[in-house]
Amino acid sequence: MSNKKYVIISLLVILSLIPACSWQDSTTLNERIDSSVVQSSPDKIVSDSTSTHIQDLIPLQGYSGWIYGASSEDGFYYVSLCKSQDGSLNIHYIDYSTMTDIYLCNQPNCQHIDESCTSWIPYIDTGSSLMAVEDQLIIVHPGSVEQGTNSERPQVEVANLDGSARRNLIEFSSSQYLKAPYLTDGKCLYACLANVSSEGESWEIVQIDLSSDSSKNQYNSLFTLDPSKAEIIWSAFDSSVLIRRIDVKSNTNSQGGWVDISLIKKDLQTNQSETLLQWNNGEDRVAVFGENIIHYSGKDNTIRVIDAATNNTLYERKNFLDEEMSALDLNIIDFRDEHLLVSVAILNDDRSVKENQMWALDIKADTINKDYNLFTESPTLDYIIPVQILSSIDSNNYFVLVDQTSESNNSLFVGNNISRYGKISKEKYWKGESDIILANEIF
Repeated sequence: MSNKKYVIISLLVILSLIPACSWQDSTTLNERIDSSVVQSSPDKIVSDSTSTHIQDLIPLQGYSGWIYGASSEDGFYYVSLCKSQDGSLNIHYIDYSTMTDIYLCNQPNCQHIDESCTSWIPYIDTGSSLMAVEDQLIIVHPGSVEQGTNSERPQVEVANLDGSARRNLIEFSSSQYLKAPYLTDGKCLYACLANVSSEGESWEIVQIDLSSDSSKNQYNSLFTLDPSKAEIIWSAFDSSVLIRRIDVKSNTNSQGGWVDISLIKKDLQTNQSETLLQWNNGEDRVAVFGENIIHYSGKDNTIRVIDAATNNTLYERKNFLDEEMSALDLNIIDFRDEHLLVSVAILNDDRSVKENQMWALDIKADTINKDYNLFTESPTLDYIIPVQILSSIDSNNYFVLVDQTSESNNSLFVGNNISRYGKISKEKYWKGESDIILANEIF
């Protein structure tokens, strides 16, 4: 595995519109916060982002915020969801050229069961996220302040791409936890750090130098997000971030309980902000991929691709949904290489789901394929699951997550979960042809 650059990873998960943090045992929380005072914490440096040279930002996950693994130019890294007998997990590596799946370990006769193995990581309830930036593998343990969770204090580890030379870069206090988004400019990791106290919760975007000496244990605080407005970074490009903001107060006034949402571009170099789009989630659907905004407007039944850098419309298609359908029946899944993938629910007269379909839209040719069949049916829920693009291997092929199954339950972090990965040509993917070369497990 040679030293390669970072690659954007696409993901699919439903975003929560309401901030998720309610404390039922405030006494326990206060005790945890008070006890954290005596523990060592990293040094916080409050920086004006305009004084910090930031450019070429990219997200290390899709707009949903879920991270399936890390993609380098040569291969893909993921944390196996199958726990060992002691509850520990292992990092796996899939080589794009051979499509072989191995432990991230080159030690002969290694049992891969303890810290002596470069693939070994402990099991924690909040999971561990992998990211690849330049020639480094980043391992984020987000932490948790909730009582009863098997979670370490939030920390960021770095290692070589072969798993060697792993070291703890920074460790936060037990009254903090890390949350998506994770961004990079190739030199630093940017993340959302949540600070919890007896007075509530605050969020800040922090900058962590990936080349810094771990003995410094420090980070830069760039700006804050507002938890009361459920602010979250959906994407990033150049020196700007795109922030989704919810007008929670409108929930009591809007018809049907829907909320008003804004998409705001914040330039970290100039510290200037601009509202790019406002919509109601009962009428519209919006998703962001890189600097491309996908906006379906229920008022005129039109889907648009908008350039976030200029706020200009790059493409639009009118009469997108059938007359009896609405934005509630639409889910935007992915956009790349001038193609858009969505799922739609075909309903009966009583609005029960008759059929779920995938549609693939070719932006350049302005054609739509409503017979797209590259998906799996959920065994327990009434929806379909697409074959998920995780990265581009080269100009002709995608690396994909084919499906995930669980031997015990549906949790991604509990029980023995099995993921299947593969490679498919870009042309066949957008045609919906199931011609996937599966990765072979060699361990």
